[in-house]
Amino acid sequence: MIGFVDRINAARREVGNHPVATGEGRSLLLRRSYDASIEDVWNACTDPDRISRWLAPVTGDL
Repeated sequence: MIGFVDRINAARREVGNHPVATGEGRSLLLRRSYDASIEDVWNACTDPDRISRWLAPVTGDL
């Protein structure tokens, strides 16, 4: 079983500037590899019920 710190360190993080319609914005890019199919990972990132299991409840368009 992977420990909490190991799970956090498994994600590569990049913070930068990103222009938006109203001016300058900030961006956060997280990258991580998963031992799962692309379809399963995409579903986990776009299904509100699955997101709420590991992040927080979400609403709106994904």
